[in-house]
Amino acid sequence: MRVAVLALALGLVGSIARAQAGDPDAGVDGGAPSSAAASGTSSAGTSAGTSSTGTSSTSTSSTSAPSAGASSPRATSSSTRRTTSATPPREQVLADDSDPDEEDEDEDSWGVFYLQALGGYSFANVVQFSQENFVPEATELSGSGLFGGVGAGFRIYWITLGAQATLASYFGFELGTVGLDVGLHLPIPVVQPYLRVGIGYAWMGDADYSAPMLSRTDVYGYAIDAGLGLDIKLARFLSLGAGFDAAFLNMTRQALTDGNVAGVDIQEDGDAVGLQIRLHAQLTFHI
Repeated sequence: MRVAVLALALGLVGSIARAQAGDPDAGVDGGAPSSAAASGTSSAGTSAGTSSTGTSSTSTSSTSAPSAGASSPRATSSSTRRTTSATPPREQVLADDSDPDEEDEDEDSWGVFYLQALGGYSFANVVQFSQENFVPEATELSGSGLFGGVGAGFRIYWITLGAQATLASYFGFELGTVGLDVGLHLPIPVVQPYLRVGIGYAWMGDADYSAPMLSRTDVYGYAIDAGLGLDIKLARFLSLGAGFDAAFLNMTRQALTDGNVAGVDIQEDGDAVGLQIRLHAQLTFHI
């Protein structure tokens, strides 16, 4: 009886010791068989732990290998993003060959050379201010009518230098002028007022004398004219304008070899000072 109690106590102490050692399958009863089972269970646990450790190591190795491999694209992508964000995209701007300043300058330019056509209404009185032994009283020396003309020249900034010729037709005679002129143009881009003065040659023809033989009398002289007007730019090379001119005429009748008509000694020179007024429109080509 005592031996049985002692064996039971020893078995209980062994079970408690195995339980404290960490064997989950430790039985309450049993001596040697329990120890063997505990030993087998421990060996199996150790083996399983070793196998699990190996599997875990393999899994860790296999997991870390792809992780190491996958980190390279991710790092490259991150580096690319950093490079892209650091360098902003370049904007390609197509170069414009036309310079706005040059275009404005071309539009505002009035050219270097000019050609002009003009025409309108004219009034003239060849003896407006004075006459001396000029022509007989019956001769038509005043009248109004239409005239036309042309002009050409060149321009330096706001100054023009050129030549102009006009021909006016009146009842009984014609009056023509040709001369040089200089103009001053106000430097306004689109609309340009101007002043001009000129000097040149004037002549009178087809005089209606009472005697037919006197129609061949030469009458010529010089003209000093002045004018003002306005030019409007229609295009880069074209302008349209209007103007007013006044010409002071000093006409001389050449002496004839013989004859005497109504108190005028045609064998002597005659002289007259007159006036011509012209209202006109002009079309100017700028080159």
